[in-house]
Amino acid sequence: MTADAQMAYLSKQGIVDFCVSEDSDLVPFGAKRMIHKLDLDGTCFELDMRSPNDWDVSQASRLDAAFILQFQSLTHKHVVDFCIMSGCDYAESAPKVGIKTAMSLICRFPEPESFLNEICSNPRTCPSDPERFRHDFFRAREAFRNHMVLNPRDGLTLSLNGIQGPSDEVML
Repeated sequence: MTADAQMAYLSKQGIVDFCVSEDSDLVPFGAKRMIHKLDLDGTCFELDMRSPNDWDVSQASRLDAAFILQFQSLTHKHVVDFCIMSGCDYAESAPKVGIKTAMSLICRFPEPESFLNEICSNPRTCPSDPERFRHDFFRAREAFRNHMVLNPRDGLTLSLNGIQGPSDEVML
C-alpha cells in the first residue's frame, strides 16, 4: 500500500475532506480534493476534482484556459493515462513528453495503444527501451486503478475499485 492510494480511498469514501501531497499522484488515484505544494506560510494549490467543470478559467491565460477546458473533457480513465504520460512515480516518462504533449496525445489518440505507438514511433519522444516503456505504462495504469488499500471502517483490505483482497497481499 502507498500513502497516496490510501489517502485517495479515504477521500473517495468521504472519510477525509482534503488530501495533502507534494506531487499530483493523488489525481489518478481518484482523490476528490487535494492540496499541493503547501508552503510554511500557508500558500498552496487546491485541486477540487469533485466538479472540474466548475473550475474558474476567467483568471487563466488563454493557453491555460484551453488546457483546463481539455482536462475537463477527460474521463477518469484518460486522466489516469494523462498523468502517467506526463510523469508519475510508477513509470518513467518519455523524453519531451510533458503535460501539454500528453494532453495533445490523449485528445488525438484516446486509446493507449494509439498514443503509445505515436510516442514510440517519433524519434524525438521514443524512450530508449520502448517495450519496457509500454510495459511500465500498463503496470502504472493497473497500480492507479487497483492498488490495495485498507478500509478503516471494517479493517479489510481491498483494491481501489472495491474488490476485496487478502490483507497480507503486497501490491507493487
